[in-house]
Amino acid sequence: MTILQTSGRSFLLLAACWALGCATARSPKGQPDLSGSKMLARVRGAQERVWAVSGTARVDLSGVAGITSTTAVAAARAPQSVRLILLDFIGVPRLRIVSDGTCVEFFADGMAETFYGPLHAPQLRRLVPFDISIDDLASVLLGRAPKTEAGIASASHAASDRTYHLELADGASWEIDPDLERVRRAFVPVEGGVELSFGSFEDTDGITFPEKISMSSPRGGVAFTWNSYALNDRVSPELFKARCERPSEVPSL
Repeated sequence: MTILQTSGRSFLLLAACWALGCATARSPKGQPDLSGSKMLARVRGAQERVWAVSGTARVDLSGVAGITSTTAVAAARAPQSVRLILLDFIGVPRLRIVSDGTCVEFFADGMAETFYGPLHAPQLRRLVPFDISIDDLASVLLGRAPKTEAGIASASHAASDRTYHLELADGASWEIDPDLERVRRAFVPVEGGVELSFGSFEDTDGITFPEKISMSSPRGGVAFTWNSYALNDRVSPELFKARCERPSEVPSL
């Protein structure tokens, strides 16, 4: 299907909330709110309904040099495939990331040659201008919080704030909109920490997708706004084809 768009623990938590006078919010169907574990399962299910995205976007990069705006051509396919190209004002690539979930090809302004290597090569931490991994970047472009199998360490939901606050066992945290059953904010427990936010959700044929995504870390920030995109299109695997080793036919500079 292609969708086009343009711009025992639960009981203790409930008992504690009752003792503090928290009101029990209602779900969109008028039933009492789900437990944290059930909401987590609902969110994971909703996220997985988007398994591919491709299109163009505006990207704003902020750091010590100020804010730089550019255009991006992007695609991602679950679980870990991603292609992201940032263009300058005349359409020349400034940054190129391609990964099939196993290997990565990376090039940016100032590099003498393209980097070829495995997905989690330690050099990428220094080269890539984002503080999340390449596979997590694929998840984020799909409108998902980075993949984790961790269970819930704690959950809260007060009457004054309909947002579910989930602390996961791996150190991640999610703020969930119970009506959308989607993550609005997330903390990624990498070195320095990364704050993610998802906004401007659009619902098309029952699939909810965030058109605005932002990342903030000690190294700076990235604001990603889709201009036009297709969801769950049949993106060719060739688009994400990457090599782990430099091709012999490409001379070293």
